[in-house]
Amino acid sequence: MRPDQTVSASPPATSLEKAVLIHTTLYFIGATWAFGGNALYVRPYLGAWGTLGIFLTLWILGSKESAGKRSRLLRSLWPMLAFNALTAIACCRIGFRAIHSGTDLMYLPRQVPFWLPSSALPGDALWGLWLFDGMYFSAFNLSAIVRTRARLRRLLVIMLVNTLALAVFGTLQKLVHANGLFFGRVHSPQVYFFSTFIYDNHWAAFIILMTGVGLSLIWHYADRADERGFFNSPAFGGSVALLFLFITVPLSGARICSGLLLVFLVVSLLRWVYRQQRRRTDVEGGKTSGLWAVAAVAGFLLAGAGATWFVAQESITQRAEKTVVQVGEFKSMHGLGSRTEVYGDTWRMAKARFLFGWGMDSFPTVFQMYNTVDINRQDNLPQFYRDAHSDWLQSLAEHGLVGTLLLGCCALVPLLTMGAAAWTNRLARYCYAGCGVVLLYAWVEFPFGNYAVVLTWYLIFFAAARYGVLSPQRSRASSHDPAAPAAEG
Repeated sequence: MRPDQTVSASPPATSLEKAVLIHTTLYFIGATWAFGGNALYVRPYLGAWGTLGIFLTLWILGSKESAGKRSRLLRSLWPMLAFNALTAIACCRIGFRAIHSGTDLMYLPRQVPFWLPSSALPGDALWGLWLFDGMYFSAFNLSAIVRTRARLRRLLVIMLVNTLALAVFGTLQKLVHANGLFFGRVHSPQVYFFSTFIYDNHWAAFIILMTGVGLSLIWHYADRADERGFFNSPAFGGSVALLFLFITVPLSGARICSGLLLVFLVVSLLRWVYRQQRRRTDVEGGKTSGLWAVAAVAGFLLAGAGATWFVAQESITQRAEKTVVQVGEFKSMHGLGSRTEVYGDTWRMAKARFLFGWGMDSFPTVFQMYNTVDINRQDNLPQFYRDAHSDWLQSLAEHGLVGTLLLGCCALVPLLTMGAAAWTNRLARYCYAGCGVVLLYAWVEFPFGNYAVVLTWYLIFFAAARYGVLSPQRSRASSHDPAAPAAEG
């Protein structure tokens, strides 16, 4: 048994633990309401708040509370420290030089051997690294210091309530046909915005992550609803909230995510049916009918379909018509149009510096050399891309194979150092499932181009990992009885 798996009464929160929980809660709320963090003028404030998370990490590593696990925490952090070192080394070798032509500023590439780390624009790279470090270390602190499952669940509940508030806000905004964010007070550069998020696909990715959290909490409270019944437990309210969150995805106009989220929910519900069938068989013996569970799932899906159509009919119809038009264009072009060309151009950019990439946040500058989609077929204007519409390809282009592997290890290594309990817990697995769906989606879109999505992904990931390694606390009534059975805290 690991040191932090000891079954005991719920210990009082320390000042450091309170600071971490308050910091991450405010960070999440601030990022989600501040345009998902994608307005340039709010990022310095979010970055400054994230920097507090770095200082909290240093405080944790130097505190007496971490004395028994300091070596494990340091082993968990080596990929992130290596990624920082790689980025810093790359910034010492500038890949582009600036040239002024009148009022225009142009960047020309320098000759740098492909096997040496370099950065196209070191200033942009260090800025991006600062923002990323703040998000990562703030989330990592959850796995380093929180000592009870109850506090982690409380954080997840607050995150879900905040998301529900955003969903209500966005739905009202959509129903009154607001022409901008915050009911038209702030111009949105994207037509398909939703709530406080500038891009509908970013909102949808955010909802997929929070759906994983919602499913985790629903199943947790449903398992403890035997006496009061499901409809009198928090699980029922969570199910209604989850249904409402789902409706906002097609309402926002996000098409691929609507399908991904539907599959995610259906698979989760079928898994619940299977678990209920096994539980009834174990309790009653022999084979029992699971028709009641199937009927419950069918009723839930029908209610969800009806509510979605009632609220989002206009958005669904418009996007369906656009999809039909796009499919016709794809057939005539024998491909996926400009998106295929962007993927191909990004891959050529990645291959040119395959080991270490062109440097963090270099894509908008470097891609201009590889862009073959010169003219927009609709308005005949030059095309400019800030994102590759594939986070995986963009990571290879910016960080190379080495940097991309280090980014993957930033999540995998801390998980592995915590032991098998970190990924075998059922509540944690549903959170991981939401994170996994977004990683899958990142092959064909850029959900991690949104600040709030990156922060939320890491917060959920590290909260789930920590939840798994913590053992349930004894109930308050039995906390002084060494022989009392363990119960959730």
